Amino acid sequence: MRTARLLAISAACAAITAAAAEKEMPMSDLGHGASVTWRVLPMTWMDEDSFGKLVELFSTNRITGKIALFTCPYHVPATFEEMEKECALLKQRMPVLKQMGYEVGINHLCTVGHVNEDLEHGVKLEGVQHFTGIDGSVAPGNYCLRDEAWRAKYVRPVYKMLAQTGPDFIWTDDDLRLGYHSPAVVGCFCEVCMEYFKERFGCPTDLVEFQRWIDEPGASALRRLQFLQENRKLHADILRDIAETVRGVDPSITIGTMQTECHFDGYPFPEQFRALDGENFTLYWRPGAGVYDDMTPDQILLKANSIGRLCAYIPDSGRCKVECEIENFNYQRLNKSEHMAGTESLVYTLAGCMGSAYNVLGYCANDPVDVNASLAAHLESIRPRLDAYAAAAGRGRPQGVWDCRTRDLFAAQNYHGGWFTGPCSPFLGADKFSCSELLKSGIPPAHRFDEALVCAPNADALWLMNDYDLDKMFERGVYLDRDALEVLVARGRVDDIGFEIAGEFNAGAYEQMLPHFLAGNDAGMIRDARQSFWGGRATALKPVREGALAATRLVDTQGAEWAACASGTYENRRGGRVFVNGYFAYDRMFFRHKTMHMKRVFDWLAGGRMGYICSYHRAALWIRGDLVGVFNMSADTAKNLEVALPASSGNSFRLLGEDGEVKTREQDGKVILTFPEIPAWDVKAVSRK
Repeated sequence: MRTARLLAISAACAAITAAAAEKEMPMSDLGHGASVTWRVLPMTWMDEDSFGKLVELFSTNRITGKIALFTCPYHVPATFEEMEKECALLKQRMPVLKQMGYEVGINHLCTVGHVNEDLEHGVKLEGVQHFTGIDGSVAPGNYCLRDEAWRAKYVRPVYKMLAQTGPDFIWTDDDLRLGYHSPAVVGCFCEVCMEYFKERFGCPTDLVEFQRWIDEPGASALRRLQFLQENRKLHADILRDIAETVRGVDPSITIGTMQTECHFDGYPFPEQFRALDGENFTLYWRPGAGVYDDMTPDQILLKANSIGRLCAYIPDSGRCKVECEIENFNYQRLNKSEHMAGTESLVYTLAGCMGSAYNVLGYCANDPVDVNASLAAHLESIRPRLDAYAAAAGRGRPQGVWDCRTRDLFAAQNYHGGWFTGPCSPFLGADKFSCSELLKSGIPPAHRFDEALVCAPNADALWLMNDYDLDKMFERGVYLDRDALEVLVARGRVDDIGFEIAGEFNAGAYEQMLPHFLAGNDAGMIRDARQSFWGGRATALKPVREGALAATRLVDTQGAEWAACASGTYENRRGGRVFVNGYFAYDRMFFRHKTMHMKRVFDWLAGGRMGYICSYHRAALWIRGDLVGVFNMSADTAKNLEVALPASSGNSFRLLGEDGEVKTREQDGKVILTFPEIPAWDVKAVSRK
């Protein structure tokens, strides 16, 4: 018998559908440039009263995009009884939302499990393998991705049940990963996996002996790379299994997959794309994780570059829709402001995505549905900008400075020691350029060699580059800190660098600008990193090849010289340009003379082809094909922020997704774009006409 609430829902649906048709505003993504998904928690859609209020919310605060209904209230695989209950309700709820004009599908939270939460209510099966760490620790709430028994007894039956509810799409969640399944940190080394590795590589199955084998001198690097490739194959295999199960019920159901930057997984995106047959089927892809509140807003840039790296390896396809995750877990409404949630969506779209997957709506057990009303309205209000950014950028990758990370980076983890000893994280925080003050002052990133105008390699990444890779790198501009310099000297590359390390100062050194061709009018200016307070090293350099020129020197607090060279320039025999920096190469950069100096340095390294923010602002920049986007990373309004672009790129631009103008002029071989005002922690973007 239909309740009054369901009758009200039907009436609301009819009203919304009619209004949308009258205004020619589709509720789905059809007709929009960006791909958007709104994720709804099970506590909201399973409860009839809360579901009715959700529909009323969408009636008064119209949203566009797809709607995904989460399964599993907790982060462990649900019992079959729970899944049957949820699937029965999904068959009732999805038609109501479809009647409103939405594409409606499922976000399946737990395929193998996230964390050890509410274990007593999770599924319990005999003869299946739990996720197991290299130390033998077992994760009771997580299961092995490779275990055929787990797939046969749980994964396939559950995805078949979900497919039979009639969804437009099914997203797998990001529990399909090989890290952070506590207490295991990196990798699964259960009995199933170890027997597979023994058959594949002939390695021992005892975990202690296995670690000695993987770290055997002379063979370690190759074995690590082989394991990363096996991890990619595993990811492809389980997604293929899921896709075949779902498409076996209904081939029209779109598959979506969610990824985080777990380096031990090996960035398996090309393999997953092929496994899901992305050339012939529409796919949804969600890179994300982190930034659950806006208490430390600089984390937005860190996440943007993580997402950018993931997007760089997702294959091109008009059928593949890449949506960044916007999340405020655990859904405390005041943890994230409307403004910052919207800013995140726009920034991540500048960084490489094609839209957003919103996981920001709280649930009825914590708060009434209406606390989400103004948030939903605000995120819908930025839709014109989101659409314009996505349409202008397409699948173009950012162009700028590359830190030389590749899909194989985790093979460099503790390169000269034990692979699974010492600090070991699947996220491998080898961040230097990609979270540096250079980025925050307007020097743009790249995430692949193909888009790199300048390479700024992390030292770890250099151990994985063969001689051919290094030769190609040194044909371009290269920016080196002290650690990268040390690796390259050890690899016999002094002829390409022009400098060696001459000494170290652990406290008290200042950097002083010398009369150098990149100094501008700033010769004599001091950069005080205050080593005596903050700590850190200052490295003295020695020019050892003809043409190597000192750009700065080290002095004491009274100006007396400690070292004649702290950084310098060199043009090598390959035609490449090098800048070596031994004094805080990635931070303590926000003095005006130094930010301007570094912009001249990077433009010189790029042979004049670098785009950058040429005014003195705390802001980040992305250049993706015809799209030029700026993120004001300050609580101050950025007034008259200027971006310099190569003049050959053209000088006619339009502001994207909003009213206003961008002024242009030509100066010193560059086109200068002027943004009159960019509000605090907000975004502006333009495209070439």
